[in-house]
Amino acid sequence: AIGGIDRSIAVLESLGSDKDFGVQNLILFGKLKKANIYMDKEQYDKAIATFGNIQEAFDKLKSADNLPEGVVMKYQLDIQSLFLWCYTYNGMMKEAQQIYEALAKMPLDPFMAKRLAPYLIKTRQYDKALYNIQQAKQFFVSGRDTITQYYIDNILMYEKQTLMGMGHYKDAIHVADRIAAITDSIVNREKQQEVQELAVIYDTADKEMQIAQQAERLRSGLTILTLALLLLMIAVIVISVIVRYNRIIKIKNRAAVATIDELMAAREKLELTTSQTETSEEEKPETTAQEEETTLSAVERLKEHIEAKQMYLDPLFDRNKAVETFPEL
Repeated sequence: AIGGIDRSIAVLESLGSDKDFGVQNLILFGKLKKANIYMDKEQYDKAIATFGNIQEAFDKLKSADNLPEGVVMKYQLDIQSLFLWCYTYNGMMKEAQQIYEALAKMPLDPFMAKRLAPYLIKTRQYDKALYNIQQAKQFFVSGRDTITQYYIDNILMYEKQTLMGMGHYKDAIHVADRIAAITDSIVNREKQQEVQELAVIYDTADKEMQIAQQAERLRSGLTILTLALLLLMIAVIVISVIVRYNRIIKIKNRAAVATIDELMAAREKLELTTSQTETSEEEKPETTAQEEETTLSAVERLKEHIEAKQMYLDPLFDRNKAVETFPEL
């Protein structure tokens, strides 16, 4: 973490944006975070070694443009508190006293107990420590959530240490019980939150499953509808083909009937001609009788051929086609 912070600070400082509040704010925050890491690891010497860099970054921040209201005071309190803690825990009480006196002159805020309590407890100034702690408790009870780990670590724990230092062990036990109760409440609340989160997850999963099922049913419905439309189109095409085929058959039948009627009319005319000429057969030359016999024979063959081949079903069959088939006619 410290390596990452150092690389980030180096990149920010290389920008040369001394008047940019956003850049200077990130640089100061990174340097404070680095010192806090050392303090959490109880490496107070390393934390104290960063104080010069922190003060330099704070001075640049104060000269940046467009400073938000109250940001300078907030950082000043945070920096002084960090210095006070490190000096106190490192046993540098002279330096710690100077920082404490500077902090004591600043406006009282709800977090002053957290800032001053370690030094006051270390120097056995229990009355002042308890006063600051009581002020912070009133603030939290009246307007903030007291079922938090912050309230335990920065208010109640310091109160318990102060009461024990004053010899008020019964009151210290009462505070310890309060710490245990709040801890249980935090654990229970976290469990409830986990249960609610799981409920939300399961509810979301159930809804997603329902949506997936609805989507699957919709896809199935669309598939069935598509198949139905396809079958309907096929049925329409088949019906159209059948209707067209029947129409063609009707046309062929009408043509065949017309051809047969013409052939029958020709046959009747031929028979009539034959009956009219029977009376004068003896007077006709022999060649004429033979020609008539040949003509009658050709007509009979044509008739038989038409009936055998069902040529009357051909809508294009007419006299001309008959002549082409039997040119002797």
